[in-house]
Amino acid sequence: MVLMVRISDISRYLRCPRLIYFERGQFAPELVSPSHILLRHMLLSWQAGSDPSDMEEAILRLIQDLLLIYPQISQADLLVAADEVRHLLPDLILLPAERLVPSELEVELRSERLGLTGRLDRMVVRQRQAAMPRPNLLSSLLDRAGLLVSPPSQDATASGRDEGSDERTAQADQPLVTPSLIRTGKAPKSGVWRRDRLSLAGYSLLLQEKYGQPVVEGQVEYARSCQIRQVAIRGLDKGRFLRLCDRVRQIRRGSLPDRPANAPCSACPCRDACHSRASLASRFF
Repeated sequence: MVLMVRISDISRYLRCPRLIYFERGQFAPELVSPSHILLRHMLLSWQAGSDPSDMEEAILRLIQDLLLIYPQISQADLLVAADEVRHLLPDLILLPAERLVPSELEVELRSERLGLTGRLDRMVVRQRQAAMPRPNLLSSLLDRAGLLVSPPSQDATASGRDEGSDERTAQADQPLVTPSLIRTGKAPKSGVWRRDRLSLAGYSLLLQEKYGQPVVEGQVEYARSCQIRQVAIRGLDKGRFLRLCDRVRQIRRGSLPDRPANAPCSACPCRDACHSRASLASRFF
């Protein structure tokens, strides 16, 4: 049986592969800041046509809801977090509505065939627009000269219908889905962060299996930058994502990976165990 990999595992692997190894033990999960939680839920509750006063009321409602969802966070901490993010409200309400709605939120996705699971922050769903025929110079000239032959009528072609027409019609009737990630940090100078690009590649694989159509575009909502960055999902990224999944499975089977030189050890919940393991290994090698 294939070990299931969560898409969030890939982000942790890119941060430090040893996080995957030590999460198998009894280690407390990494704490998330109140401002991160508040910003994420603000974007999840975003509505088109809001004004700052509406958003202010939404923040107060969110604080009450978050106190129930996260009892370990105090109301005082959430009020401080609200003060930190309040200046973002005028720009957040100007986010382009066509990139955010209509949508489904926190969509659970799973594929036994791929050995992959994940919870997508937002899945934007749109109806495909019928493709308009592009003007053809030769057809225009023939039409002006009266030499353009009209296409056969529907009755005349009913028995000789193009075999691919039904398939193209069915595909046109399917919704166009776009995976969207919510990130509470700042956007890079251009494009999206590598971990976000690879996460979108993973979600595109799950959505492609669910809907039976390629997912060629994704987006990332960077809350602190008040920007939505669109990105093309490439086959190269899908291949890299699947290879990283194999590495995660190898670690889950007990292989201790090397610690990267730039690993963020200072705030890591597994720091003590990781350094103890390194000290123990040094006695034998």
